[in-house]
Amino acid sequence: MTVQRSAVVHISILAPPKSVIAFLSDIENWKTWAPWIHSVRRSSRGDWKLETEAGPMKIRFVEPHSLGVLDHEVTVASGMVVLNSMRVLPNGDGSELVMVVFQSPGVSTEQFDRDVQAVTDDLARLKPAAEAYGAEMKAE
Repeated sequence: MTVQRSAVVHISILAPPKSVIAFLSDIENWKTWAPWIHSVRRSSRGDWKLETEAGPMKIRFVEPHSLGVLDHEVTVASGMVVLNSMRVLPNGDGSELVMVVFQSPGVSTEQFDRDVQAVTDDLARLKPAAEAYGAEMKAE
């Protein structure tokens, strides 16, 4: 039995979980915080196709879940499928967004550290976008 190295990356967001979940469930919104995404197209209810800096990707979310589970599979251009574990948890009046990053087999320690930093940077950009989306939802 083996386990992969992992890192937990998280950020507090000043918006209720319901709005953060709604924001993240629509991949179109990802373009507001993920500069590596060039275009997005919904291919079916839970599937999205993206054009990115790294080539085409496909994202598939788990079924909608009231407990803040936003796990999703990412299929990269090589055909490799990566499971991303993502949760939105209540944190006071706001939310805590938590992602677990796993080191895939064959990925060097240096590349894994870069991957963790990339997720950390993405969440830092996501925070103000999710907070603005939450403020818009509250105003409606």
